[in-house]
Amino acid sequence: MFLPIVLGSRYLLWHYSEGARDRFLAVRESSRATLSFFSIPLLLTTFFDPLLREPPPKETQAALSGVVGDASFLFLRIIGVALRSATISIGICTLFFVVMLELLFSVVWLFIPILLPLLFVLAILLLLYAGPAAISP
Repeated sequence: MFLPIVLGSRYLLWHYSEGARDRFLAVRESSRATLSFFSIPLLLTTFFDPLLREPPPKETQAALSGVVGDASFLFLRIIGVALRSATISIGICTLFFVVMLELLFSVVWLFIPILLPLLFVLAILLLLYAGPAAISP
């Protein structure tokens, strides 16, 4: 007779102590994984490195190849900045959504011990008062 009460109290103790701590650790780990996946800290620290590199020396180039070389050098630098910017932007947006979803689930996690019995009672009441017509397709 006391076993459900003991198990329920142990579950509630775990749920609001270790379970909640592990839940918030999972939020931290998922945000770290997202940061690592998109390499956001590395991309931010090396964002201007391609622009600061010096072009190849011009003394060995002909006049026309020098213009083409300068244009391709500039074009490649612009593409590099655009790709880095896009990767950083997508990574930050993804990080925002991951953290928001994890925090939303963490709030739901706090209310699960209340919601589960409430939904169970609601289902029983629905079965009792709605009758068999509500169950059949």
